[in-house]
Amino acid sequence: MTIIAHVDMDCFFVSCEVKRKPYLKGKPVVVGATGQRGVVCAASYEARKYGVRSATPISIARRRLPHGIYLPPEGRYYRNESRRIMHHLSTIADDMEQVSVDEAYLDITSLSKKFDSLARVARYIQALIQKKTKLPCSVGIADSRTVAKIASDHQKPFGLTIVEDTKEFLNDLPIEKIPGVGKKSKIHFNNNGVYKIKDLLKMDRFDVIDRFGMHGVQIQQIALGEIKTGIYHYENPKSISREVTFSKDTNDEDTLDSALVSLCRRVYDDLEHRAYRKVSIKLRYSDFTTITRDITLKTPDSSVEAIKQNAKRLLIENIEEDEEVRLIGVKLSNLIHEESRQMTLGVY
Repeated sequence: MTIIAHVDMDCFFVSCEVKRKPYLKGKPVVVGATGQRGVVCAASYEARKYGVRSATPISIARRRLPHGIYLPPEGRYYRNESRRIMHHLSTIADDMEQVSVDEAYLDITSLSKKFDSLARVARYIQALIQKKTKLPCSVGIADSRTVAKIASDHQKPFGLTIVEDTKEFLNDLPIEKIPGVGKKSKIHFNNNGVYKIKDLLKMDRFDVIDRFGMHGVQIQQIALGEIKTGIYHYENPKSISREVTFSKDTNDEDTLDSALVSLCRRVYDDLEHRAYRKVSIKLRYSDFTTITRDITLKTPDSSVEAIKQNAKRLLIENIEEDEEVRLIGVKLSNLIHEESRQMTLGVY
């Protein structure tokens, strides 16, 4: 049996700041845009008690938390810390899949044989990262990636959760704990009497299909432990995308612009010596209407400025001024390696 660990760094951006500024420990720290514009990138657990979370507009955060400590994001510093974390994790795993700057799935089947319990494995992973980087993480271990991810979030911060019986672990959790059940799906499940995962497990498969379609069946199969997903590999991805859902729908120009710029920087950070030919934006409005618009460049580019310039142009040309935005996203596609780009440019 394959054993999967999901390692999720605790409040990563804030933890990085506390690492180099220890006096911030235990304080309500907010990392995000300065002044009254833009959105929150990360908030400490102390700040979250005041309703300040990722994607909260800074203006609202300051009203809710006027005594908070507000810091600008330091992307290069966070990326360097992320690389160190991922390097150390890769040395102990049979296989690894990094899914963001602060989380990864590990195949720890071989590692688990060196310990007398999975709890000791989880503690070892936490201790390794703490020793090497001075940063805290939570670990969830299960026989599938989906359940491992749910487990890592179960006892944050610096938590460890071992799932030996998937059904027993998931039974009493809210249905929205299953990845893929968003706000809209949650309402649909609740309206049909499904509030906890066990409510879905009690239903006949045909009844699930009738009420929730195949999406409901997949959720039920995950909860029953019938779907056991492992490590994914994405060789030569055709696109890079990032998106953010606002804590409150907005049509504030400064908030949208700040979020867009932040997303442009994030997709740029993931380019890693590649160039792009197409820049796209995604807008989802309050009524869940979603549009995507793109620009194809005449020649490949690899600069962050070109991403921002084209993304802003798309936003200005396509935003519905009277409609509030729920989600905004940026995508780069038609990717090529920088070597290929240089060869292309050399033709002209």
